[in-house]
Amino acid sequence: MQNLLTQLGHEVQFDLVTLDRDLGDATPYPNIEHRAWNQVGGQRVRYVPPGLRGLLERWRILRETPYDLLYLHSFFHVSNTTWSLALRAAGLIARRPVLLAPRGEFSPGALGLNAGKKRLFLQLIQATGLMKDVTFQATSATEQDDIRRMFPRAAVVYAPNLIAPPEDLFRPPRAPGPLRIAFVGRVNRMKNLDYALRVLQGVQTPVHLKLVGSREDEAYWAECEALLATLPDTVQVEVVGHVPPEDVRDIFLWSDVLLLPTLGENFGHVIAEALLAGSIPVISDRTPWQDLEARGSGFTIPLDQPERFTAVLGDLGTSPALLERTALGAAAYGRELAVDRQGLEQNRALFKVS
Repeated sequence: MQNLLTQLGHEVQFDLVTLDRDLGDATPYPNIEHRAWNQVGGQRVRYVPPGLRGLLERWRILRETPYDLLYLHSFFHVSNTTWSLALRAAGLIARRPVLLAPRGEFSPGALGLNAGKKRLFLQLIQATGLMKDVTFQATSATEQDDIRRMFPRAAVVYAPNLIAPPEDLFRPPRAPGPLRIAFVGRVNRMKNLDYALRVLQGVQTPVHLKLVGSREDEAYWAECEALLATLPDTVQVEVVGHVPPEDVRDIFLWSDVLLLPTLGENFGHVIAEALLAGSIPVISDRTPWQDLEARGSGFTIPLDQPERFTAVLGDLGTSPALLERTALGAAAYGRELAVDRQGLEQNRALFKVS
């Protein structure tokens, strides 16, 4: 959203409505106004609390704020998406066009988590007719197929996620030492941290691993902690936890490799950020990034080949020439993506409301 607003905010007035705290936090952000518009980066933002108060506040905002298009994110977000669609169907807010971005929630990997609940939810939504006249945004060809599998008759438009405009990044010369690996993502089963740790059990070369991301699932984190204890002495682990989004780029400027054996991504912003910083993605085949090896920019590996993950990390750790060559390829690919005019035009077309 930040990239979208940065690049199209001068053409489209985006009024953002969002939760007043990070996921899992008990307290709201400091220095924000509730029940009033906040100016953030040139855009108007309303922060709503969780629970019933938040539902009523969302209703009030949608009822009182004039808008041409309702842009919803996450199909399974009940208090945001389902509530807004229910208000619209009941005639309690204006029946304006709706654009819904599921953000990878219909991928097989995502649907496989809590599958029973999601299947029931899908059946209920389809039965109620809340999705009538809703247009879906797909951010990759794979996601287009995923959406059509769930809603064969729905209108689907393609517009990729936008990448931050390129900057003159200074990547310091690499000092001798262990291979620097960053795992960047929320700690939940979807991001597959346990798989990454099992892969590292077989790496023989010295490694410095940074784990970056908030703990979204404490039970899952306990499983990962047990695996951390099994890593060889050659693997140095640094648990960083949550970092502000603006600091993630520094993580990638430090790292040689982004290790992300995810179960599924509709896009994968951290992969794009890694490329921009010259950090080599070593990722699963469950993302749109299928051309990394052909471009000499990284490695896309099927999840049923954990030994290949281990081998690739070992090769990068023992071959400075391979590491340097692939890092340069990653940075070149990142710069190319950041000036993608076609992607910008496809996003611009999303907001041409008749």
